[in-house]
Order: sequence, then structure tokens, then C-alpha cells
Amino acid sequence: MSPNPIDKFFTAQKEQNEKRRQQTQDLWHHWDANGRKPEHLEPILGNFQGLIQAKVRDWKPPSIPQSAFEAEVTKHVIKSVQSYKPDKGASLHTHVNYGIQKAKRFMVQQQNMGRMSENVAYRIGDVQRATETLQEDLGRVPTHDEIAQYMSDNNPRGHVFTPKQVRTILSSQRRDIPSTAWESDPIHNQSNRELEILPLLRDTLTPQEAMVFDHIYGHNGVPVIKNSGEMARRLGMSQSKISRIRTSIAAKYKQYL
Repeated sequence: MSPNPIDKFFTAQKEQNEKRRQQTQDLWHHWDANGRKPEHLEPILGNFQGLIQAKVRDWKPPSIPQSAFEAEVTKHVIKSVQSYKPDKGASLHTHVNYGIQKAKRFMVQQQNMGRMSENVAYRIGDVQRATETLQEDLGRVPTHDEIAQYMSDNNPRGHVFTPKQVRTILSSQRRDIPSTAWESDPIHNQSNRELEILPLLRDTLTPQEAMVFDHIYGHNGVPVIKNSGEMARRLGMSQSKISRIRTSIAAKYKQYL
């Protein structure tokens, strides 16, 4: 069976990321071999802008100004670039991903501690690194079980993680998408990654799911219908069935996040 469009997207994205990482590695060697001049550092930081913006989006508490938190994350990227030693075996990207986690200390100090415990805040970084590594190796989004197993196998203190812990950590970072989100504004507050996945989602749906999806988004020129009762009448289904289909679409959507 041929891969679905979302899997194809992740494969192409993986290849593109690998090329960018190699380019960044080459830029680092050029910077290091030519006196570590600021003008040679700028292209390296440019290649890490996507990572910086992703961490700002995922980690920044509402109480911290965007510019202040972005500066904090950028500071740790620069420090990681400066401290990188290629003879240690790790890639520059891996080293920066490790060093950038220190920005979360600033986050924890500044945010309302009632919203997320310090322990959970730090574990989010572990889950993110495990997810990124597994996604590259598997060519797809890893399951909670796979993330938990990877974290357990690579924990220097021998701590064993469970899928339930992974789910708890992820839910602390990002609220689950409720099925009611598909009733009104399903793309509210979505990240760039989510918006990239959304257009590809339709080809993974069943015919009935695709019909509901089309009316949620006005796909293929069909009218947008946000009310379940109205959609049920339009499609000749019961309202409860429309609700189940919405939930099914949401579940398929979340498995790729």
C-alpha cells in the first residue's frame, strides 16, 4: 500500500531538514576556521530561526513578552554554537537542541508556577527531543509507547517512562483538541506544523469523513456549515453520527501532531 499524503509530506520534510542540517554544519566549520567572525555567525543563526521560533511558540508563557523570550532562546543557541565540539560525535543540531533547553529555566522562573510544574516543564524537552529523533528514524510520528520506550532506553539515570507519563507531559504543553473545536473554529491557534498537515488530512479520510470535512472548511467550493444539526440535514445523517464523524476526524488529525 502506498504511503498516504501526510507520510509523504513527512518524508520530504525529513530530507529537506537533513540537507539544511548539513548546510548548517558546513557553515559552522567555515565560521570556526576563519576566526569566528560575527558576519560568519549570522548565517548559522539564520538556519536556526525555525527552531528558535518553534521553541518560542511552544514554551513562552503569556506573562513574558515575545521579544524577551526570543532573545533568551537566541542567547542559548549562540552559546551552544560557540561551545560545540565536533570531535565529541554529536551533530551541531543535536548540540544546539540540547543547549537550548536551558531557556526553559527562564520560562519556569517567570511563568505562573500553578500552570505547569518545573519538573513537567523540563520533561517537555525530553519528550520533544525523543519525538524529533524517532520521527526522523521512523519517517512518521511516533506513538506515546515508542516515545516512552526511547526515553527509558536513553535515560542516564535508568528512569523508566510510561506512555501515560508521556501523555501527561504533552497535555501540559498543549491542550488536547476537543471534538467541539470542529464545530466552530478548528484551526484556531494552530501552529505552522498543524496548518501544513491540515490540507493533507482529507486524503486520509473515509468518504463520509471527507464530506463532513468539506463542509467544515468549505473545501471544493461546498458551503461551510458549522452547526451539526444543519450539517446532518444537508448530508442525510443523524446529528449523533455527524458528531461521531467529527470526533473521528479530530482523532486522525491529532495522531499526526
